[in-house]
Amino acid sequence: MRRADVCGEDYEPAFCIDVATLTGAIVVALGGYPSGLFSNTPALARALLDAGEASGDRAWQMPLWPEYEAMLKSEHADIANISGGRDAGAITAASFLHRFARRMKWAHLDIAATAWKASAPPAGRCRSRAIPDGLQRPPKRPKDAKDAA
Repeated sequence: MRRADVCGEDYEPAFCIDVATLTGAIVVALGGYPSGLFSNTPALARALLDAGEASGDRAWQMPLWPEYEAMLKSEHADIANISGGRDAGAITAASFLHRFARRMKWAHLDIAATAWKASAPPAGRCRSRAIPDGLQRPPKRPKDAKDAA
């Protein structure tokens, strides 16, 4: 994610979507049917949720509240990569990623619950049905001063 953050500064992408089998905790939270969606951009999250519903590759949006990021405080580093407890494992893991992506429009899909289940809808293809649809409807980007001229 740090690399995405740096690339975001250099290339100014409209948004960033990362897809990973990040945590088993999402399986505990949601079971094996939807993937977990975390986003700091409501329009991007909505586009991915809608695309997932249309394709049968569903996701459920999870919170990214400041209280969860506070669980990553560390005595030995700027931020811990785990919370040190059992609570909110999927959310704190996504909060860790968000720490590096907060300056861009970002979404994370935790597909640990769906990637390996043959009985689940097409999520084992790393959201290949939902993401292209979501990319066709990206959040509206404010016009730069040079675009307005």
